[in-house]
Amino acid sequence: MIQFWLYLTCCSGQETRRNARRASYHASHSRKGPSSPSLPSALANLPHRLLDLAQEPLPTSDLFHRAASDPDALDESDLPTWDHPPPYQSPPPSESANEERFTRNLSDVMHGRRLREFRGKERERMERGMKEQVDDLKQALRDRLLEECDSWVKLDVLVSEFDGCERHRVMAMNFLQWSARQAHSLGIELDVLQQGIESYIELYYSRFPQK
Repeated sequence: MIQFWLYLTCCSGQETRRNARRASYHASHSRKGPSSPSLPSALANLPHRLLDLAQEPLPTSDLFHRAASDPDALDESDLPTWDHPPPYQSPPPSESANEERFTRNLSDVMHGRRLREFRGKERERMERGMKEQVDDLKQALRDRLLEECDSWVKLDVLVSEFDGCERHRVMAMNFLQWSARQAHSLGIELDVLQQGIESYIELYYSRFPQK
């Protein structure tokens, strides 16, 4: 089913564009540079590009907010197509203003859907963690952060090399951004936990205020 709220310009994979993306990737990864002294330890050890992606502003559209707040607000039956890294099976669209608008809407909706799912998993993780011994929770967060960061690095390479149409590249970057947000969130939790379980509990309530 094609949702009414969606419709990008399919760009051919030109070699010059591919080389430019590859050069940009290597330039941003060839030298990490000094860590900011204002960052706590776990965040300071994350790649700068990951931190930048994780903190990019989210959309403000009505579609984004509806998808973020209610799983039944929009028809999401086709969205699992984009729930994995590229390549994608969805056929490239034709070049038109309607297709460009569709892709913008699709990206906004996926951001909203991913935020909704992200916050649900984040809440479950923190509630589970508050029941564990502090040392066990620290180790679990360290292990998970290492896993997520390693996954993001591999995904960043994949996306930088991906030469699909414009829609597929937009959705690949959407996926990459949420991978970065996952690692960033874990880094915050680990750094806060280093200050004590009370600080971790305060972080939980700041993220999920009680009604």
